[in-house]
Amino acid sequence: MYTYDDLVKYDYFKNIDLEHALDSLTGVLARGYILGFAQKLIDDKVPFTMCIMDIDNFKLINDNYGHMAGDICLKQLGEECIKALGKDGLVGRYGGDEFVFIYFKSTDYDDVHTFLKSLCENYSVLRRTYKLDNVTTFVTGTIGCASYPKDSLDYDGLFTKVDKALYRGKTKGRNCFIIYVDEKHKNIDVHRREVTALPILFQNVNNLFSKQKTVDEIIKDVVDFITETLQLGLTFVVTQKDNKVISSHRKLPYYYDKPYIDFIKKLMKDTNIYYSNDLRELKDESEYANEYLTNNNVQSIIISKIMVEDYFYGYLVLYENKIVRVWQENDIALAMYVDKLLATLFLLRLKK
Repeated sequence: MYTYDDLVKYDYFKNIDLEHALDSLTGVLARGYILGFAQKLIDDKVPFTMCIMDIDNFKLINDNYGHMAGDICLKQLGEECIKALGKDGLVGRYGGDEFVFIYFKSTDYDDVHTFLKSLCENYSVLRRTYKLDNVTTFVTGTIGCASYPKDSLDYDGLFTKVDKALYRGKTKGRNCFIIYVDEKHKNIDVHRREVTALPILFQNVNNLFSKQKTVDEIIKDVVDFITETLQLGLTFVVTQKDNKVISSHRKLPYYYDKPYIDFIKKLMKDTNIYYSNDLRELKDESEYANEYLTNNNVQSIIISKIMVEDYFYGYLVLYENKIVRVWQENDIALAMYVDKLLATLFLLRLKK
C-alpha cells in the first residue's frame, strides 16, 4: 500500500490525510484522490496518460469463492499495480473491480503500448494466477486509456475518451488493452451500455456471410475476423470429409496433421463444444497430447462442432498458444453462433 513518503513528493498530496486518501481495502488511492490528482495535473498542464482497468468476470470470483476471496484478489491486484507503476505513476481504485492508472512517464503511443503490454505479460499484473487463501484463480482484465493533452485538453473530454477505449476493449472480447486513437474510436457511443457486445459481433459476422464469395473465401474472412476481434493466437476450420484446414494464418504450422485432427476428435467425442482455459491438464491423456502441448506451448482452446440437424461438417477451433486465457461468455457464444452459420453454409452448398 502507499505510504506518506510515496505521495507527499507530489504537490497535490502535501497536506494529505493518509487514512482518507487511501482505499481501505487495497491500499491504493481512493477514487476522489486519484481523480483529483488527474485534474490537478491538467490544471498545471502536466502531460500524462490515464488508464482504467476493469477486471474481467470478477463477479465469478465472488460467486465461486466468496466475497472474502474477491477482496483478497483486489488487494493483491492493488499491490501488483503499485509495483508495476513504481515511480512512473500512481494507481487508485475507481470502484468495485476497476482501477485507475495515472502514468506520467510518457504520452507517446509506443511508450504507452509498451507499458500496458508489460502489465499483461510475464505474469506481472494480468494474465496470471492469484492465490486466494486455499484456492487460485486466473485473472485477466480490460484496459482503456487516453492522454492529456494529446487526446483532450480538459478532464471531462479525457475521461470520455478513456471510457470509449475501455468500451472498445470490452466489445473486442475483453482480455486486452486499447489506446485511444481518434480516427478509430471517436464515434464510439458509450451510452449504449445496455447493448451487449454480442449483437454487435453477430451483426459483423452476418455481414461476412452475406458477401458474394465462395465458401472457402467466406470461411477465411470469418476466421480472420474472430482472430482479430477476440485477439487470439489462431482460428481455423477443419472439415470432416477431407481434413481440409482453413486458417487465419497464411502459413499453416506443422501440427495440422492426422494425429492432431484425431486429438480434436477425441476431445469432441461426446460433446458439441469443448473449451479449456489450460490444456496442460490433458498432458497425461495421450503420448501425442504430451508432445503437442509441450512443443507448441498450447494453453487455451475452444472447439465447436460445425453441424446442423444430422449433418456434420467439421470443427471450428479458437486457439491461444501464448497465454492461459480465461474464456469469456461472449467468446463461447460467438463460437457457437459462427459454427451454426458455417453449418448452414455447408448445407446450402450440399443441396445445390
